[in-house]
Amino acid sequence: MGAGEQQNPLKSLLEGQPTAARWREVCALGEGLTDGEVKALAAAVSRWPVAIREMPDAWWADWSAGKERPWHRLAAHRVLHHGLATGDGPRLFDGVSSAALSPDYRLAALAG
Repeated sequence: MGAGEQQNPLKSLLEGQPTAARWREVCALGEGLTDGEVKALAAAVSRWPVAIREMPDAWWADWSAGKERPWHRLAAHRVLHHGLATGDGPRLFDGVSSAALSPDYRLAALAG
């Protein structure tokens, strides 16, 4: 890199191996992007495993309060609760350890 040149942090995250930690960094950097920027980023992260592309809690709070933001479209799903089988929270269904819901409510998944 030459003097004055900065590497785009999103670009370097997208070039690396997709992980949950990288996804959280992408989410943090994705906040505030324009529709066009989100569309380009969504095309890149759409190749990442759906399992790691969870909607962050703050996005969910905004989205469910009717404050939809362009970057909410980056998430593939929302985990409703995790750790049900470990006793960390209320049990929804016997044998279910995780429940997830797509941001548009069209898909739901339960895992045991």
